[in-house]
Amino acid sequence: TTALSMAGAKRKNEAPQQTRIDYDAGAGGGYDAPDASAGIFSRADPHTLSRRRVAVAVTPTAGSSGGAGISGPTLYRRERYHREMGQLNFEFAEWAKREEAKYVAAIKARGAGETQRGPTRFFLSAIDFYTVRARTITEKYCSEVGDVLALGSGDTGQLGWPEDKLNEEMTFAIPRVVKNLRGLGVIALAAGGQHNLALAEDGKAYSWGCNDEGCLGRVDWTEAMPDKIDTGWVPGLVKGFLPSPAPKGAPYDARPDESIIAIATGDCHSICLSDTGRVYFMGAYKDNEGRPWRDEAPEDDTRVAVEEKLRTAEEVEENRPAERAPRGRQRWPVHVNKLPGKAVQIACGNSFNVAVLENDSLVSWGLGETGEMARPLPKARFQNGKYNMEAISRDFLIPKPVVFGGPMMKREVVSVGCGDYHLLVCCRDQDSKSSGGTLAVYSAGNNNYGQLGRGVVGEGEYKSLERIDALDDEDIVKACGGMQHSMCLDATGKNLFTFGRGDSGQLGRTPKIPTAGWYDDVPRPIMLERGAEVNPVISQISAGGGNFSMAMTEDGDVYSWGFGETGALGHGQPPAKEMGDLTNVPEDETLPKKMNFMKRTNAGERKRGAPISSGKATAISCGGQHAIILAKKFTAP
Repeated sequence: TTALSMAGAKRKNEAPQQTRIDYDAGAGGGYDAPDASAGIFSRADPHTLSRRRVAVAVTPTAGSSGGAGISGPTLYRRERYHREMGQLNFEFAEWAKREEAKYVAAIKARGAGETQRGPTRFFLSAIDFYTVRARTITEKYCSEVGDVLALGSGDTGQLGWPEDKLNEEMTFAIPRVVKNLRGLGVIALAAGGQHNLALAEDGKAYSWGCNDEGCLGRVDWTEAMPDKIDTGWVPGLVKGFLPSPAPKGAPYDARPDESIIAIATGDCHSICLSDTGRVYFMGAYKDNEGRPWRDEAPEDDTRVAVEEKLRTAEEVEENRPAERAPRGRQRWPVHVNKLPGKAVQIACGNSFNVAVLENDSLVSWGLGETGEMARPLPKARFQNGKYNMEAISRDFLIPKPVVFGGPMMKREVVSVGCGDYHLLVCCRDQDSKSSGGTLAVYSAGNNNYGQLGRGVVGEGEYKSLERIDALDDEDIVKACGGMQHSMCLDATGKNLFTFGRGDSGQLGRTPKIPTAGWYDDVPRPIMLERGAEVNPVISQISAGGGNFSMAMTEDGDVYSWGFGETGALGHGQPPAKEMGDLTNVPEDETLPKKMNFMKRTNAGERKRGAPISSGKATAISCGGQHAIILAKKFTAP
């Protein structure tokens, strides 16, 4: 147990076949390789599998108790955690027994006086691999409940405070508790352009912020206020996660909501993943002209009948009918029923989405027009300026597989991350460099500031996922992007890389303010603490569309850097020099700086809800010009 808990330092001086072990998610998610000596855990043969007893927990439907105070989503996460950890432990033990037998046989063949260093290194690398896999499973299914804190610009309600409380001030320069989310069991967050989602452990989703494009998914369906669109300044419950097709003979809108297990946000849209693998969409994709588009609702979704009542003020004034999909805004969640399989992971860019499916394929959809959807697409408009409606409906808005450049090979998608207009994918490749596979990062989309990390800057559209060669030996397992910059984190959590645009300090590299337009198109490491030789273990990273970045450590500390004027860095506001002074805006931070949740710039902030006891973060998410943090052990007045 002690050996398996050791993460160990990264060893780059070893042969690839001694430092790589591959997990193959194909063939039912097991290890599927005939030769364990190649550094792969082989899957048990069919005869062994047929004799193995398997206990499967039953996931209750939404709204059922599922036992003594345990909700359906909680049971789902618990069952998935034990299933994946059990599979990892069993197959790791079986693999270790086989390798031990080979190791002993090799020693006997060489003679008692000789040593064999290679297998020893190989086992140490196996321990590293096991630790990374176990940490990933734990992060996925064992999130902690906490308080939601908001910071940054709040001019459209994204800070979660009532509008009348923000008349004098629209910016929070330090994190403040979103009070009406307390006690709801929030476990995950997603910050969009000007809105947010919060996920509770009971499978319910809450939204707040700008609802102009419908991204909050909140329409009041009650008899008291039928079809009223919620403004969204204060967090509210999202309803209407109804799958298609509906049961035979059952009214569509009479179905109970599905339970949500993952959330993601774009600029003006949101998507949610249910415990059945279904994805739901709400909001609007914006094209290059700012026109809204949306996914089409299933044919049996009877709620489309109320769209006439939900016309915009402009449509009512001009006496125009409500726009029909794929045009317009989606005011409530609709099932993306053309997804080619069950999803296990989701992510959003500015106006596009990606989903990892159960069969380990990666699909994209939306209205990405600069290559960020990583597949060939026709032009959204004809030369005469008219929209190619058939192409938008058929090619853009239907989820389809992405395209990987380079040689054909088997790939396991480890994680995905989206920038505003680019895509980053961490994979484990079955290539010729190592018989056990190697971790690699791929990128696609806009590269005008080198945010694809390929050492070449250009305005062109990179329509396929190409490998970032500079990160080949770095064991990257997480990646994320802002508007024009990217961050990547390795398996140990101690090596963080940034690249792309950096003239607001968002790359976190230089103590001096960079010149306008400065960028670096090659990934380079950064340190959270100036002068430190090794970073603390980083568990989460996030990049904001407003040119800023954040990292959270395993100990719950949050570091932020980049553009500071909106207050999204959370380091406080300089004191005013005189009454009415408007120049005391938060400054940019060109190097990572630890956030102090206790910091107050004046006594008034205590009255406005600044946290008054210490706490540690459990999740972070950066939006356009704001951020949200999930933290534990907080109290507020």
